[in-house]
Amino acid sequence: MNRVDFYLLKSSTFSDQIGFCCRLSEKALAQQNKIHIQTKDTIQSDALNEALWSFKADSFLPHAIGQSQHQDYPITIDSQALEQKSKIQSDLLILLCTEIPRNHHNFDRMCVIIPNQENDIQLAREQYKHFKKQGLKVNIHDMRNELR
Repeated sequence: MNRVDFYLLKSSTFSDQIGFCCRLSEKALAQQNKIHIQTKDTIQSDALNEALWSFKADSFLPHAIGQSQHQDYPITIDSQALEQKSKIQSDLLILLCTEIPRNHHNFDRMCVIIPNQENDIQLAREQYKHFKKQGLKVNIHDMRNELR
C-alpha cells in the first residue's frame, strides 16, 4: 500500500457514512478499481448493500456481500477482512470500521471513513501517526466545515 486517505465526515450519522461510502465507491469504480469494503458488522453490510442498489435513481454499483464471489464483482462487502490466503487482488480498501486489518498492505490504497464522533476521531489520529511512521502517503479530508 502506498496511500491512505482519512475522510472525516461532517456528521456522525449511520446514513451519512453509508451515503459517503456509496459516492466514494462510485468514483473509484469509474476508475476501474476493484474494491473491498469492510464494515463493522452485518447490519452495516446489509445497509450498504441496499444503498448501493438505490443511492442514485440512474445507477447501480455491481457488488456482492461476502468474499466467495469476489472475482465476479468489482465491489465486495464484508464485515471480515479479506482473507490473507486469498489470491484476490483489490486496488482499494474502504473501511467503515475502526479496526485496521492486518493485511491492509495488500491494497494499493486504503480509505477510512470516520464519523464525527470523538472516540473515532481520536483513534484515527493514532492510525494517522502509525501510517506516517511507516512512510506512507497519508491524506486527511476534513469535511466538518464544508458547506453542503
